[in-house]
Amino acid sequence: MSERFVTASEAARRLGISEKTVRNRIAAGLLRAEKQGRVWRILLDEDAPSSERSEPESERSSKPPEGSEPHSEYGSDVDTLRMERDALTTEVAVLRTKLEGSEQQSELLRTQLDYGAAQIDRLTMIIANEQAVRMSALPSPISWLKRIMQIRI
Repeated sequence: MSERFVTASEAARRLGISEKTVRNRIAAGLLRAEKQGRVWRILLDEDAPSSERSEPESERSSKPPEGSEPHSEYGSDVDTLRMERDALTTEVAVLRTKLEGSEQQSELLRTQLDYGAAQIDRLTMIIANEQAVRMSALPSPISWLKRIMQIRI
């Protein structure tokens, strides 16, 4: 069996799929690849048909025997759909993880907001009490009016 590394664009051309699909399959672990600098090098088996190159062994063994396979024109479409399904499943798992993190952050912010609101309520009560104390220490306006009236007389 002859194996060699190719670029993502070459792998996409040989497999009959887009480069984005190649990268999704690498991320999902469906294609063996190494990253060299900024470029992915994908390991392709030169002797295998193109539909088998990108398919994991577990799925190859679940295929029907050769005599009962569907038309070859549909086989690659089914393989492509399986790969895309697997890539989407992986993406859903990543998004669920992100959602859980966002929910935890939201809960933390909600707790901080509740604490801030409680602090505002406490400070409002302190200010109201202080204001009441200061108001009671002031002389009544009637006594001031009496003094003013006495001075004019």
